[in-house]
Amino acid sequence: MIQEYREIVKPSLVKRFSFVDYKLIFCYTTRLEVCVDLAALAAFRIAAAEGSYAAAGRALGITQAGAAARVHELERALGVRLLERHGRRLRLTPAGETLLDYAARILALAAEAEARVRAATEQRVCVAASTVPGTYVLPRLLGRFRQEHPGIAVEVETLDSAGAVDRLLAGACDLALTGAPATRADLMSTPFLEERLVLAAPPGHRPTLSLDELAAESFVAREAGSATQATADEALRAVGLDPARLRVVARLGSTPAVINAVAAGLGVAFVSPWAAESDLAAGRIVAVDVPGLAIARHLYVVQRRDGFLSPAAQAFVDFLRDASNVKRHPSSVKRDA
Repeated sequence: MIQEYREIVKPSLVKRFSFVDYKLIFCYTTRLEVCVDLAALAAFRIAAAEGSYAAAGRALGITQAGAAARVHELERALGVRLLERHGRRLRLTPAGETLLDYAARILALAAEAEARVRAATEQRVCVAASTVPGTYVLPRLLGRFRQEHPGIAVEVETLDSAGAVDRLLAGACDLALTGAPATRADLMSTPFLEERLVLAAPPGHRPTLSLDELAAESFVAREAGSATQATADEALRAVGLDPARLRVVARLGSTPAVINAVAAGLGVAFVSPWAAESDLAAGRIVAVDVPGLAIARHLYVVQRRDGFLSPAAQAFVDFLRDASNVKRHPSSVKRDA
């Protein structure tokens, strides 16, 4: 058996190098040649897990059509159907079920190989973070991390929590930081910071609301996939308020957009105190107390359970797990006993 390796020009727009972003093709030749593209394997694995090519495209930073094309290319190479559409979702064929386990192992091995090679040549950590940790928490902590580890560079890509997990699963980053624990068995979530969400309102708003009065407010909400919004919705259900019955006047795709809308008088919103800190201090928004409603949550470090962490990535995880690194920051949210 002759084994040939060849590499073709990178097709995706993903900013960070990853083996699965390149069309790295493994060809095994006897009488017939079968080429397995790692990028196609990644698209296949995510589409199978999420039931759609759109989800695979988002995770890999390509279009839905691009993700579908990669899977169809893989099907042509193997000569079998791997996914079939049932209603609005994709389902595995028997051949697809057989390949799925191999795809997971091949991609994990490729990611480990990349991590080990990088660990031997450079000190860099790539983090996919949701809005609150990526925009408000990490910038305040990275200075201290740099003091302790001057040789390690940290790259942060900011998305919502669902998008950050997708990037981790796609092998495009070392770690994800999210506002909710990952639900997949192949991922491990570790809390590193606790916070209490703030009900933000325009200046001049009443300082206190009952639950009944809260239900009558106009709300500015985050998009689906936001862990902040999911946490608020869960807390509202716990006190008997159905989020689906509240008057949501706008859904916006980022926390700064939500805060700006609240400051402009559009409505009230649940936001992270890290995000609201400067606007509360400047008087652009005010915090409203709702007796009987306290919305606490953790921020999490998420990593692949079976993945290799470079020494640089492990140092970053250890830094975040050390509560003193957060507590020492003067703007840190107080941790309750």
